[in-house]
Amino acid sequence: MTHIMTFVLAIILSLAAADASAQADRAAAVLAEARKALGGEEVLRAVTRLQASGEFRRTMGEMQMEGGLEILLERPDKLRRNEEIEMPGGATMARTEVLNGTDVWDDSGQRGGMGMGHGVMMMMRGPGGDGDPERLKEMQRRMRRQELLRYSVAWLLAADAPVSYAGVAEAPDGKADVLDISPPDGPAVRLFVDQASRLPLMLSWQGPAPRVVMRRMAPGTSREEAERAARDTAREEAPPQIVTFEMRLGDYRRVDGLLLPHEITRAVNGRTNEEWTIKSYKINPSFKSNTFTR
Repeated sequence: MTHIMTFVLAIILSLAAADASAQADRAAAVLAEARKALGGEEVLRAVTRLQASGEFRRTMGEMQMEGGLEILLERPDKLRRNEEIEMPGGATMARTEVLNGTDVWDDSGQRGGMGMGHGVMMMMRGPGGDGDPERLKEMQRRMRRQELLRYSVAWLLAADAPVSYAGVAEAPDGKADVLDISPPDGPAVRLFVDQASRLPLMLSWQGPAPRVVMRRMAPGTSREEAERAARDTAREEAPPQIVTFEMRLGDYRRVDGLLLPHEITRAVNGRTNEEWTIKSYKINPSFKSNTFTR
């Protein structure tokens, strides 16, 4: 796994005693410097759609996964994440997660090979909940909006939420200014901006530990029946543990005038469990009309 400098350390709240106005001014100044480093206000404002394609490796408990990854976002409220997960026996598990305004949907299925057998459905989720379809759908909607916010901040430093200055983080490799981004319907996102390069280094936030559910569907089982069985399992699960997530950004390269990270690692409670290698970005691509619809 690529080593990227991490700021797993205590934050020095250098402005803890300062008034809110001074903190807001400082946060605005740090954001302006970081946006200039990425490519400038004019370049960033022009980006309304972004497509990232590459490969990933992931560890979840005993499971090791790798495959292809594609993320498509369209501001302000559309997100699609596609994964092609390589399985034993030459099979591929395809998984899609979508946010389309207020609508959310998922899709998954196996193609080719022997692998785990036909009719396998995989679901990844955070909160367990009581299995109520409407409450689960609202949880999904809220989590997808939070994920869209994190991608928008990581790649475009775009946040439709209040931003405050938290202080300075120190590590042997250097120092970072720390900003807190506080959306109204989710956990605060902490953004670390390198004081030397002014590039975003890491995002951190808290949330429920992710869980993977693998279900083998009998021949003829409908997706509605499989989803109902998954909700029944959710009712029986213990509440998830709250953990700290990190998204670390590195290997910045220029794409159409914009600096974008090509190595991204994700960690849970300081332990790296996922690595992305971005092979290509497309700025303002033309998405198909059905990109965000089922």
